[in-house]
Amino acid sequence: MSERRTLISELQQSILRKEAQGKSQTARKMSFCLKKVQTYLDGGDIPLDEISAEWVEGFMEWMKKSLRDNTAATYMRLIHNIIRTASKEGADVDPKAFGTVDMGNAPSARNCPSAEDILSLRNADFHGYPALQHATDLYMLAFYLGGLEYADIANIRFADIDGDSITAGGRTIPLTPLAQTLLSALAQPEGDFVLHNGQAALSEDETAERQKRFDDILSAAASKAGILKRIRFGECGMAWKAIASGLAITDGAIDRIQSGLDGCTDAECAEALTKVAAKVNPDRPQWYAVRCTGSTPESLLAEITSRFPADTVKTFYPEIESYKATEKGAKKVRMQLLRNIVFFLAPSGAAKKMKTDLRDIAYVYDYKCGNSRILATIPSKDMKTFMYFNEIAPDKIAYFFPEEDASPELEHKSEVMIIDGKWKGGTGKVVGPCKDDVLKTVVAVELPNLGITVSAPVPNIFLKRLSRQKPARTSSRTK
Repeated sequence: MSERRTLISELQQSILRKEAQGKSQTARKMSFCLKKVQTYLDGGDIPLDEISAEWVEGFMEWMKKSLRDNTAATYMRLIHNIIRTASKEGADVDPKAFGTVDMGNAPSARNCPSAEDILSLRNADFHGYPALQHATDLYMLAFYLGGLEYADIANIRFADIDGDSITAGGRTIPLTPLAQTLLSALAQPEGDFVLHNGQAALSEDETAERQKRFDDILSAAASKAGILKRIRFGECGMAWKAIASGLAITDGAIDRIQSGLDGCTDAECAEALTKVAAKVNPDRPQWYAVRCTGSTPESLLAEITSRFPADTVKTFYPEIESYKATEKGAKKVRMQLLRNIVFFLAPSGAAKKMKTDLRDIAYVYDYKCGNSRILATIPSKDMKTFMYFNEIAPDKIAYFFPEEDASPELEHKSEVMIIDGKWKGGTGKVVGPCKDDVLKTVVAVELPNLGITVSAPVPNIFLKRLSRQKPARTSSRTK
């Protein structure tokens, strides 16, 4: 009787074959895959004839706890190819065991539209282009509901709406105010269905055809809005997840909203949906830059203050402290950081009005896109980083970014990495909050090449907690 073939030995032999063929990159990937399998099996092995759909699903879920989805899918494809080859060679193995896992690569989160992109789409002027506006509204509704695909919202019935929640995509989802407003505007009053007035639900083929058509229209809308990244219904969920993760929403809440498992009508999920919706609220203030043409920065600031309420438009004139030589010695003075440049924080509508009303004395930066000109926005993160790099006063930063007014939840001796600034790339341990600046935390920065540790105040936004936790292991393994 021939010896039973095992997964570890098959992987090892395949690595040797790929190296002999000069396919070093593939061999390298397979080596990483082998290490994951060995860790999962806790140093054991598994015969090919014992690889079942349950084992494949368990291994895939375990990998996703510590790897990106696309990396896990790549490793699973490598194993699947080995199994298929072994099956063709007559081994007792079932390639169909891999039929229940998704081994395709999802679009990279880096290629997904950002919150600024989606906000630009929401704020775009599609006057005279009703098809662009309708497709955009449908996409925004899917986004406000946690990133649903078109097929999930296409056949929503009025009966699926129950007060502050809606049932779509097989789950009941809280309705944020923005979603409610948009849903009311899109609703077709005739018939049972909210988004179409057909007498019956759309067929699968018709739904797919409509999604393709709306995706094509979204491409045109994104182009007109000056958005470079692709916007598609099928990637709406990934875009929502990326923005939610950036807002420190827990993985548990994200998973429950996007899967419906364990329910998502609790307060945590409702708050998560509200936070993400607020991030792309068309009335959310954004940063813009304006250059003085027929005015000075001081006169422009006075003009803006007289024409726009302080709670609508906030201005930032970047000055820094410097020293000027005088007959009596060096004197501390305030100097323009950028000549004749003023920044302001305002909703899109106010920014457009400012561009028109102040055109004789100032130029609000914009850029050409097709036959239109789009106001140039500055991401809040970039604006905040700009202020930190130029050592703007802490109270000024806290005025524009009130969420920075408290130290992050980093306990004493928490291990952190510094992701920007002059200590970028360094690691160390938290000493405590900075007494002189509430927007900074004192970190004992390790300098391994010098064998010393230096205590330095680091802006909170430049700190990232280092996790030392290892992924939990499944209990079902074959030794």
